[in-house]
Amino acid sequence: MNALKTGLPDASVEGIIDKSLIDTLMCCANSLQEIREWLNEMHRVLKPGAIFVAFSLHKVSEVQPLF
Repeated sequence: MNALKTGLPDASVEGIIDKSLIDTLMCCANSLQEIREWLNEMHRVLKPGAIFVAFSLHKVSEVQPLF
């Protein structure tokens, strides 16, 4: 499944756990655009009040501004 375009219905997921996908996207040529698309997709598919957890090998200070 493409995490940038999952094909899932809106507000259909109760929780998402990211295990370092953000780290991979940070290495892309268009990293900010890729991360923006990914986060928009995650927001679109999450139900209201759902949980999103992201694990990263980067420092919090490097990743937090992207959210």
